[in-house]
Amino acid sequence: MTIFFDLFKNPVELPENEEIFWRISAYALIKNKENKILMTLPTYDTSKWMLPGGGISTSEKVLDGIVRECYEETGYRVKITSNTPIFFGETAFFHEKKFLHSLNLVFSASLISDKQDEHMINSAEKDEIAKVEWIPITNLNEKNCRNIIFPAIQTLKK
Repeated sequence: MTIFFDLFKNPVELPENEEIFWRISAYALIKNKENKILMTLPTYDTSKWMLPGGGISTSEKVLDGIVRECYEETGYRVKITSNTPIFFGETAFFHEKKFLHSLNLVFSASLISDKQDEHMINSAEKDEIAKVEWIPITNLNEKNCRNIIFPAIQTLKK
């Protein structure tokens, strides 16, 4: 029996003969001078912070997808500072009636400019992001971070 988890960490059993889809998810870890991390609060769960990023389309390069996702979710233009991920993880989750085996990549990034284009937030996916905020890394924990990215945050704290 294979168990997947939904966005709220509820177990969802994989039915027999159900297809599992691969998903590449990539996220940007952006720190400022005060050692705060740029985080987003998704509208579907406003109690858990998330790094900007998400599913990467098969028609785009991973790093290009992160840059696009960051702009759409935060309004900031970013550049990826290394082609090598600083964290790699896997999750099995159930989302939008699909069972997904996700490879989760976190890359270091930096702002190209401090100027934020707030009109870009939620322009690609309506009502996706409730809030964008710089959070001190010491304030991030298992209770206030999405489970898909908390292991990366935990690694950085060490």
